[in-house]
Amino acid sequence: MADLFNTVDSVNLLTAIGGAVGAGDRIFLIDSEQDYTSGTLSGAAAALLLVRSDFTGDIGSGGSAILVDLTSGTGTLDFNGGGAFAYFAPTTTIDLIVVRPDTPGVLKITTGTVTEWAAAGGQNIVAAAAVVTTLSAVDCTVTIEDSATAITLLTTDNATISTDRGASAVVCGARSTIVMANYARNFATMDIWGTIDYRGGNSAGASTTIRPGGVLNLSKAGGNITFTANIIGYPGGTLILPRTGPTITYTLTPIGVGPTILYQ
Repeated sequence: MADLFNTVDSVNLLTAIGGAVGAGDRIFLIDSEQDYTSGTLSGAAAALLLVRSDFTGDIGSGGSAILVDLTSGTGTLDFNGGGAFAYFAPTTTIDLIVVRPDTPGVLKITTGTVTEWAAAGGQNIVAAAAVVTTLSAVDCTVTIEDSATAITLLTTDNATISTDRGASAVVCGARSTIVMANYARNFATMDIWGTIDYRGGNSAGASTTIRPGGVLNLSKAGGNITFTANIIGYPGGTLILPRTGPTITYTLTPIGVGPTILYQ
């Protein structure tokens, strides 16, 4: 196991860190404006790839990603880069992605699997060819492109999410907005403290719950939607239904006086 730093001036990332990556190595990108447009870090399963805020270069080129192998069991991409964008592609899996607060640019995973993605900043993009098991988003934006493999758990707090992909469970935190725009996919269960603009397909999970302050907006549905389980609605919550167009089939279980129901 070794610590590798970007000490060589090169557009090739592997050259910049001094050569081959060994199992369990830790890679640090720091204090540089260099753009890395080539090179691969997939020679062995590294323990850590850390991109510090004083690294202000871009990583990848024209949408092409830098290959990484972070499958050590706790392999981590710890990202706080100051550049405009960074594109990575795991050869198989990244165990954990951490995006730090105040990250200014784009972090995009173009393919492979991410077991856990914890974003607290930046503009995060999950490409269609990438799979994410668990994704949490705080104080950031996330774009999730279409895939038949649903996210197991999506949680947010003060985040803006645009997704064409389904999820088994969604917890939409206060001050968050999630736009689910793909009628061919669905959120199975929803716990809503913020706003979900739901245009997806039938929801067949255990429950959908609209909390105080929460908004479930179904007014822009792309087709008929059936909620298999009851929608549980609390006072202070809002359910918005289409005035005309698609049919929304649901049973509301109000808590107390229940939520406000609007038509748009």
